[in-house]
Amino acid sequence: MVFYTDGVVEAMNPARELYGFERLEARIRSSPSGSSPQTLIEAVLADVTRFIGSAELHDDFTLVVVKLAGAGLR
Repeated sequence: MVFYTDGVVEAMNPARELYGFERLEARIRSSPSGSSPQTLIEAVLADVTRFIGSAELHDDFTLVVVKLAGAGLR
């Protein structure tokens, strides 16, 4: 399970485009099955950082990943 605040999907690049739900979902889905929660958090953070470039975050940015024991990431 992935929990996030609106600051993740509302992160804007210099062109004022939002990172958005679609990018977040695509990044999560492209993670290898069985990735650790920390690996997924780092991948999303890196993707958002690349997306916003030189722009600053203007909202809170919270991301929590919960993986059930014995369950693969989907």
